[in-house]
Amino acid sequence: MYDNKMKKQDKLKSFQQNASSLFELYPKDISFRKTDLVFFPVCRHNHFFVPVFDLKVPTLLILDNASLVSNFNAKYAKFCNLVQHCLGEHLKMQNHPMAMMIKNMHLHRIKIP
Repeated sequence: MYDNKMKKQDKLKSFQQNASSLFELYPKDISFRKTDLVFFPVCRHNHFFVPVFDLKVPTLLILDNASLVSNFNAKYAKFCNLVQHCLGEHLKMQNHPMAMMIKNMHLHRIKIP
């Protein structure tokens, strides 16, 4: 997902292939009816953070124990927007009722001590 040489379409295709193979293992889970949170753990430059889709209170949360950054968008927005776009598009292609909710979520960072 961080490969700047890949086109957005190719990233979406890769995401869809990975998501489809995962949902084949757990076909009942794609409904998200019993799901409150969807996690996407990320390791970038030896640092972990976690975008979390809160499906109960439609928000895209960022869990990161690093100090608050002055340029929030530079650190998170590009990647999180890409994941949000890919998940939303994947669900849209599956005619999933939550596709638009995912695509319209706002990004919010959770302060962690």
